Amino acid sequence: MNNLIQKFYGPMMVMTLSTLLSSFLSANEAILVGALDSGSHYTCGIKTDNSIVCWGQNHYGQATPPSGTFLQVSAGKRHSCGVQTDQTVACWGYNGDGEATPPSGTFFQVSVGWEHTCSIRTDNTVECWGKNDYDQATPPKGTFIKISTGYEHTCGIRTDNTVECWGRKGNPWNDGPKSNIGDQIIPPSNTTFSQISAGGWHTCGIRANDNTVVCWGHNGDGQASPPEGTFSQISTGIYYTCGVKTDNTVACWGWNEMGQAQPPNSTCTSRNEKYPKDVCSSPLNVNLSYVSAGKGGEKDVHTCGLRTDNTVICWGYNEYGQATPPPCLIVKSPEPHSATFLPYAILYGVHKDGKKDSQFFTIDTRTFVPNVLGPVYENYNIAALAIHPLTRQLFAVSGDQINKKGYFYQQVAHKRDLLEIGGTSFREVEGISIHSDGTFWGWAADAGLFKIETDENNEPYLRTLDLVLPSNGEVEIEDITWNQAGTLLYAIANLTDEESLPDSFDENRPKSAITGARLWAYHISDGAISTVCDKRMSSLGEEIEALGTLPNDNDTLLFHFSGHDNLTFGVLDVQTCQIVRKEIPTNYYVEERGDPPVYKGRVRSYNNVRSFAWLSCMP
Repeated sequence: MNNLIQKFYGPMMVMTLSTLLSSFLSANEAILVGALDSGSHYTCGIKTDNSIVCWGQNHYGQATPPSGTFLQVSAGKRHSCGVQTDQTVACWGYNGDGEATPPSGTFFQVSVGWEHTCSIRTDNTVECWGKNDYDQATPPKGTFIKISTGYEHTCGIRTDNTVECWGRKGNPWNDGPKSNIGDQIIPPSNTTFSQISAGGWHTCGIRANDNTVVCWGHNGDGQASPPEGTFSQISTGIYYTCGVKTDNTVACWGWNEMGQAQPPNSTCTSRNEKYPKDVCSSPLNVNLSYVSAGKGGEKDVHTCGLRTDNTVICWGYNEYGQATPPPCLIVKSPEPHSATFLPYAILYGVHKDGKKDSQFFTIDTRTFVPNVLGPVYENYNIAALAIHPLTRQLFAVSGDQINKKGYFYQQVAHKRDLLEIGGTSFREVEGISIHSDGTFWGWAADAGLFKIETDENNEPYLRTLDLVLPSNGEVEIEDITWNQAGTLLYAIANLTDEESLPDSFDENRPKSAITGARLWAYHISDGAISTVCDKRMSSLGEEIEALGTLPNDNDTLLFHFSGHDNLTFGVLDVQTCQIVRKEIPTNYYVEERGDPPVYKGRVRSYNNVRSFAWLSCMP
């Protein structure tokens, strides 16, 4: 039993040992700071091969980086820039004010604001370009070691660790004398800093002497009122701020309408009546080394962070997929030290949103925090998922109750539409699973077990559909999954007949109620069929619709109990027939959609998960 518990809970409990770093960065060390940056509706990161990957909105090409290798990246409103390994700057995206046209020369850091860009040359002088209506792109003379561009102002740390800011003075609102803490371009006097971050109309920095945070400027939402404690890194958004504390937890404060200032599983506390939930702190096991507050406006903001194992986690507004990093993405370290890389996996799932609508989601096994993937697909009735072991592509199949019954689709990451592949001749496909040899296997309630070969693109070639095991209609399979070795195909069915009732069955309950489950196994070697853990499965008494094999584990199955407000999993060891249950809260905000779009927070319920599929992130 202890081994089973370790299999399931291990990914959530493992922590890496991080190296204690000095808070004083030299110019060369600062080159590596900025391997991940959240823009307005998109995010960019530098992979371990030094190439850049971006995700989210791409209306102006801001999320389409050039090829090549990079030391640092910065994302803005509609354009992005990066320092290449030859120390020249490259920019891409919108260029209406020249913000994406960098000067020639060599640089060691670049910072992208909303519509202007600043960079520090290798001789430590600053050069800026782009929009300059408030002199935000007119830097002072002198030498700097760190630069940060905000909405309409810029700040930099000089070589003597003092801060100087330039650009727009004050803010466009007159919210009373208590809404401001000084001015965003006037830093505290007689103070030296190790880090600086310019936001919308406020600025925050980490003091060099004690690693505490001080902020100045607009404070209408508490964004310039940092909590107590010591910090190793800070990042300001338009109306909020986030920082990594020296114990690798994250704290955020300020505007939080879209959950951008509320890290996963965080606890929010109140300091006064004006800001009822203005400080949210993550639990210790989140273990981040870097955080980046997005540059969106009031209702379209997201935040991304880098764990100490260099994997990415994001939260907040996700209309364009900007808070959904690519699966298994590992970003280079933002600090000059080697991180410990640990294996992990992504769980893709789909649940019913109403009778015929479908909603995809993902779960990262490091935090087990659900993340909405794409919009609600109306009238698709997705009933089955599978991930191809060779291409790592997610496939989906529709069920009954709609016009396109038994249709195959691809769910392309970070795109809003399912790509249609074609239809089968069946109308009630309940489960699919892809064998280790790449062939597609499925169960159709109106036919039985079928097999489909693949084409040159590793997609199901529907003309090769072969009925392997016809069904007599007596068994209602909910989902299927191959074991990792490809020797056994498991199938789950719910029990409703009176003969299978457990001893504890309540005679007053309707006879149609779910009374247990049956786990079948199809042996590919000889086509034999057997059952697994009969006594244990028949005693469950809860409906199961989704089944999957844990990644890199041949003897452990994951299934989902339907009818709960939260994700409720059971993990079965097929060797011992023991089960561990785990409930994952899903009380987070998602967007209501319409035409025109209307966004308002509501709690998404996962009481009808239809299918899921694992994507192993093992190297």
